[in-house]
Amino acid sequence: MSSWLELQNDLLSFFVLVLVLILLVSWAQPLIVSQPSSAEGTEGGTVTLHCSFNSTSMPKAGSYRWVKDSGVEVKNTTQEFMGRVTPISDEDFLSERRANVEIRDLRRYDAGMYCCFISVCCFFLGSFLLENIRI
Repeated sequence: MSSWLELQNDLLSFFVLVLVLILLVSWAQPLIVSQPSSAEGTEGGTVTLHCSFNSTSMPKAGSYRWVKDSGVEVKNTTQEFMGRVTPISDEDFLSERRANVEIRDLRRYDAGMYCCFISVCCFFLGSFLLENIRI
């Protein structure tokens, strides 16, 4: 008799878990990230990496980052890009839904593939359409 009650409790717990997951998925709002496939610059010049996202609601919080094919993050504190990066403001990131970043004083090292990663509220999505920079 106790095994029957245990089975009933296990089944009830399973169905509650499934119901919660269904509700969470149904409330989830899609996040679509896009970026151009390439950008061009000249040695010593400037290039802007474009990345935008679209969601069905206005995001209240979020972040983004760019990563070069070598795994190096594109920001002013990494040795490879020190002092050469201008990111879009946090306010513009949320209101304009853009994650653009400008790289100045281009070097041969900067040529390669770049990926934009977006995290907004409860979503995290990397853009898998890599942007190739040719110098």
